[in-house]
Amino acid sequence: MRSYKKMYLYLFNAISEAVAELEQGNTAAAENLLKEAQSESEDMLIKVLEE
Repeated sequence: MRSYKKMYLYLFNAISEAVAELEQGNTAAAENLLKEAQSESEDMLIKVLEE
C-alpha cells in the first residue's frame, strides 16, 4: 500500500508542476514533465509488482 501512496504523490506533484507550466504557456515543458512522470511511475509500478 505504501508504494502506491508514493506513486500517487509523485504523479500528483508532477501533474501540479505541469499545470503550472501550462498556465505560463510552457506547453513543451508541461509535456516533458508528464512524459517523465508517466515513465517513472511505470517503473515504480513494475518494481512493486516484482516484490
